[in-house]
Amino acid sequence: MSIDFSRSMQNIEPVLDRVRERIAYACFSAAGPLLEALRDAVSGRGKLMRPGLVLISARAASGVDADSSPSEIDAAAMVEMIHMASLLQDDIIDEAELRRHNISVNAKWGSRVAMLAGDF
Repeated sequence: MSIDFSRSMQNIEPVLDRVRERIAYACFSAAGPLLEALRDAVSGRGKLMRPGLVLISARAASGVDADSSPSEIDAAAMVEMIHMASLLQDDIIDEAELRRHNISVNAKWGSRVAMLAGDF
């Protein structure tokens, strides 16, 4: 069995928009500087390769090329949020000034807020 990864990613692009919405919903329940730091962290429109792989794997496992269930979207969002948290923590350790050509959360808000954002 062969899987055309590019075609699979194109097929799930509308679902990835739902994953982005789920991440935003989860992150924007924070308040104050933490909310602003989380907005900075999730504002980039990444490729969402990890959530894409979760969704493609779910479709492959079920054998159905249908719309993703809410639990699959939640799982995909969780994978991306864990990845984002690790990047925030990594920037603290590396004292990084930039993340993807933008000022890092750590540089903008300080290591304490960046640590809380990663933990959140």
